[in-house]
Amino acid sequence: MTLTLCDQHGMFLDGLAEALAGRGYEISAAVTDVHALEPAHRPAAPDVCVLGLGNHEGEWLAAACNIKRDHPATAVVLLGSGASPAVWAAYDSGAVDALVDKRCDIATLDKVLARVESGERVVEGCVRPSAEPAYRTALDYLTDREREVLRLIVAGFSTQRMSAVLGVSANTVRTHVQHVLAKLGVDRRSKAIKVAVELGLTGQAESR
Repeated sequence: MTLTLCDQHGMFLDGLAEALAGRGYEISAAVTDVHALEPAHRPAAPDVCVLGLGNHEGEWLAAACNIKRDHPATAVVLLGSGASPAVWAAYDSGAVDALVDKRCDIATLDKVLARVESGERVVEGCVRPSAEPAYRTALDYLTDREREVLRLIVAGFSTQRMSAVLGVSANTVRTHVQHVLAKLGVDRRSKAIKVAVELGLTGQAESR
């Protein structure tokens, strides 16, 4: 089984790669920068991507969503010390195939990898918050700017129009949009609109 690994902590990443290689896994790439994950992933299209959640959760969830969108045959395993509503939303939407407590031992992770590679969806050591459905509580994790971006998405604004309205570059808008999609556990703007409308978060700007 081939793996790509990504975790912002270099020493942990090195130890994880060594331990998994010792169990017979082929490590096609191991990177500490989440922005380097997708370029590293493309040439090999491995069986499983193991992603340790970093400080800026939205960026890591966006990367997971992008991997699943571009390489649907690759299973995505998230490692974390806890699972927020946004993480559960990504799992419920199918963007993530497994949620695993980062404190688990290598034998447990080994079993999880075997299960997801065979097509199972797995939760190991993570407990769902006893609150509203995950995609609803995920709205609470949007920043004020991300809520503004979501309203503009609902109102039908293009990336270029959002750039002009918000006074930021188109690349910054795209980053905000990716964070919104990841936090809502969806992979496209149309699905984000559906979630926003269902929850009553509607656009207040005139469509352009």
